[in-house]
Amino acid sequence: MNSKSSRELLCITGSEKNYALDLKWIAEIYADVHISPFPCLPPHYIGMYNYKGQIIPVISLEEADARILIIIRCNDCLFAMAVSKEPFIIDQKDVEEIDSLHPDTMSGLWAEQALYQMEGTLVSLLDIQSSVEKMQSMNEKEF
Repeated sequence: MNSKSSRELLCITGSEKNYALDLKWIAEIYADVHISPFPCLPPHYIGMYNYKGQIIPVISLEEADARILIIIRCNDCLFAMAVSKEPFIIDQKDVEEIDSLHPDTMSGLWAEQALYQMEGTLVSLLDIQSSVEKMQSMNEKEF
């Protein structure tokens, strides 16, 4: 078991592994939403969403046909993560941390903070702050 102090994580079921987010980044969760397509966005964006009168980008975690949005607030950045399955809460004490690739060697948009094993499946704790920095860097290169 993990010796760190216990905290709750939002878990998202993916196609090959599960993902987890620290609850401090989560603003809200919406189901069955309409994502508006928007031309000329970088490839990691799947559209835009009207969140309380503010237009925010929607980024897919894995699949583009997702209908559940997790609104994430990181510092001054606000965006939506699109997922296809309903997220659920797990307690960090119920998962076991295992060795993972160093975040610099991971491909893709999302940075990994830690890798856990839960009931025979992998759970990747996403590093939201590093992922936002990666997105901003990618956006600067695109435009």
